[in-house]
Formats: sequence, structure tokens, C-alpha cells
Amino acid sequence: MGLGLLVAVLSYDLKRGAWFRLPFLLPYAMSGAGLGVIWGFILQPDGMANQILTLFGMPGGDTAFLQDGPRNTVAMIVVWTWQQLGVNMLLFVVGLQSIPKGPIEAARIDGASGWAMFRHVIWPLMRPITTVVFGLALVAGLKNFDIVWVMTQGGPGRSSETLAVTMYRDVFVANEYGYGSAVAVLLTTVTGLASYVYLRRQVSREETR
Repeated sequence: MGLGLLVAVLSYDLKRGAWFRLPFLLPYAMSGAGLGVIWGFILQPDGMANQILTLFGMPGGDTAFLQDGPRNTVAMIVVWTWQQLGVNMLLFVVGLQSIPKGPIEAARIDGASGWAMFRHVIWPLMRPITTVVFGLALVAGLKNFDIVWVMTQGGPGRSSETLAVTMYRDVFVANEYGYGSAVAVLLTTVTGLASYVYLRRQVSREETR
């Protein structure tokens, strides 16, 4: 979310801002399985990442990015963030475009600019779209399956599993339908409670203003 907001703010006033945002949108247009396959090849022990490190004589040319934890989890977080950044950025751009000009012009007359303008004027006015982005990011993170399954299948062992991968493995691989159903209920409950708490907090803030 932070990276998406940063790209949206930096590109908002650019003359060619749409072209600046395009590289960040392309990963979101690809499937998670496709990204997992691409990055799986890149991060293999003999993949492009290690070959580049070796070519330039840098340390770590034999790094096992996907075979050792928690390094494999960090690698998948980077890939997932790269994919999700685009849609978050796009939503924040819509939020910036929906801000009324009056408060911003009044703040400029009062001498606000830069960080002060963003913190005290723009960011509070973007609260509704921030709520939407948070909810979508939360659900996408908790149901993340395809990237993890393609890159590591939750391994080594079960060290890099997400709840969605655990549910799939228990039901369709281990035939442990009870465990898989319990994980599905847990996943639904956690998603619902987290969304409710956050949305309730936002509603309370709006009511007290």
C-alpha cells in the first residue's frame, strides 16, 4: 500500500504520468501462476539472479533463494508486492483525482506545501479510498495461493505456506478434509474480523468529525 501510494503521488502531477505508471500496472495484468513461473526460473540456484551476481563478481552467486527459509518467504513477498503494487497505485490515483480543489487551494494560500500539504490535507481527504485499498490488500494477502504454490509449494517442508496453501494441501494432497475445512473457516473468520475492525474504526472516525 505504501509503495502504491508513493508511486501515485510522484506520478500524479507528471506530464507523462500515465507512461510512468504503466510498468507498475503490467505485473497486475499477469496471473500469479505466470509470475511464479518467471520468478521461479530467475531465483533457482542456477537462475538469472545468481548468474548476474557471479558475472559481476559479487558475493552470493550460489544463494538458494527458494530452498532456504525464511529467504524463500521474503522472495515471495517481494514478488507478490510487485504484482499488487499496480492496482493499489491505480486506486490511489483515482483517490487523488477525486479530491476537491477547494481545500488544496486554501491550504496553499495558508502556506502549506510538500509533506505538510500531504499529511494534513491530502491524506485525510483520501481516507475513503484508503479504506477500500486496505480491504482489498488484506483479502488478497490472506488468500494468496498461486505465487506460493508455483514457486515453492509451501516448502521446504511447510515453512513458507500461507493459509490458502495449507488449506489446499490438507484437502487435495493429504485428503485431510477436516483440517482443510478448519483452515478455510479460520481464513474466512480472520479476514472478516480484520475487515470489520478496520471498517468500524474508519466509521467511528467519520462520526466523530
